Amino acid sequence: MIMQNLDDYKYLDLAKAEYLDQYNNNPFKFKHSLCECSLLSINNLSEVILNLPKSRVFFSSGDVDVTANLDTAHIEHKPDLSLEDAFNNIEEAGAFVMVRQPESDPVFKELFNDLILDVKRFANSIDPGLHGFMLYLFIASPNSVTPFHIDRYSTLLFQLKGHKDVNVWKPWDRDLITDIDLERFFSYEEGFSPELKDRYIEDAIVNHIKPGEGVHIPFVSPHWIKNSDEVSVSLSIIFNSKKTTNLANSLMFNKWYRKTFNRPAKPVNESILRDKAKANIYRKYQDLLGFMGK
Repeated sequence: MIMQNLDDYKYLDLAKAEYLDQYNNNPFKFKHSLCECSLLSINNLSEVILNLPKSRVFFSSGDVDVTANLDTAHIEHKPDLSLEDAFNNIEEAGAFVMVRQPESDPVFKELFNDLILDVKRFANSIDPGLHGFMLYLFIASPNSVTPFHIDRYSTLLFQLKGHKDVNVWKPWDRDLITDIDLERFFSYEEGFSPELKDRYIEDAIVNHIKPGEGVHIPFVSPHWIKNSDEVSVSLSIIFNSKKTTNLANSLMFNKWYRKTFNRPAKPVNESILRDKAKANIYRKYQDLLGFMGK
């Protein structure tokens, strides 16, 4: 295992060999220096966020159950106040603000590029072809909950203000999330979101993080988050790779295969060669549909 040099990183402390062993297999905590970035103060963030396109800002109540649907929370649990009022009284507002792609504002561009370089220095040696980088910002009132969900990418989550418990399960736990559920999720089946089975809630790995600490959430790891009794600000960078893209396409291949041939498909993430073959077939199938205008 190649040991990374901490001097190579601008914001992340990932210079430990065990991090590479755990990457996309298990969640792990790490340290970062993003709290020193004045750009990420809550006052500056509120000013920037209020000027972003509304399509990038998702605003909901933070007082939701762990089983709520994260994708529709901004519709089903919309607070009775404006976004500006929520920022002005974030301690009492009971609000949860999620911002997609804040790097669309030029003030975030340098930070975004520095984080991309940090992630590539860490992961490119074992997970080549990193791509699809994107930032998310989260500002939440005390005791807010981010409901149970899975993501279609790998994540590094950085805590900037407040404390939180990040509850994460190991990826590819087929008792918690079945293959068919993953296939439906990656195919963007309308209205579908994986559900948390009550008997598994105690099996999560709880990562308590404070400012200056972060958590790696592996690709397809189910997770939910509970903030402490203070305002929370966090930032995440998400990304994919050749491997995770092949896994996603393999899941979509399985759904197509089951529907087309009415036969079970071999599970994903058990054979690299099989997943690669499935992904290639699915990509060619999609290319053919595009060529035919379907």
